[in-house]
Amino acid sequence: MTDNHLEYPPSYTYNEMLNKIREGRVAYCYAGDRSGTIVIKHGGRFGMMSTDGDVGSHLDSQANNHELWSFVDDMDNSIFRQSAINSIFYIYCNFYQYLLENEINLFKELN
Repeated sequence: MTDNHLEYPPSYTYNEMLNKIREGRVAYCYAGDRSGTIVIKHGGRFGMMSTDGDVGSHLDSQANNHELWSFVDDMDNSIFRQSAINSIFYIYCNFYQYLLENEINLFKELN
């Protein structure tokens, strides 16, 4: 018999994620209001990009503890990682010029 349970990646609240993120690392919101959004730290600054087309060079200070964030490099080969990679690819394609001009490499920390 196979074990078909879903194993969640290491998860953090919004504020926990901000405290743990390091340069070049990609955080992904997989549950909550900002689901599909990524946060990166580049040049000592935070950037948030979403699949909705929103981009920001700073993060809003409103923490939403009903969101779950994880770091893509901490995710195993699961549905969560595939969803995160799909969002990163979508964001990469839509924000290519912005990423290029700001010398942001979304794939630097990904295994």
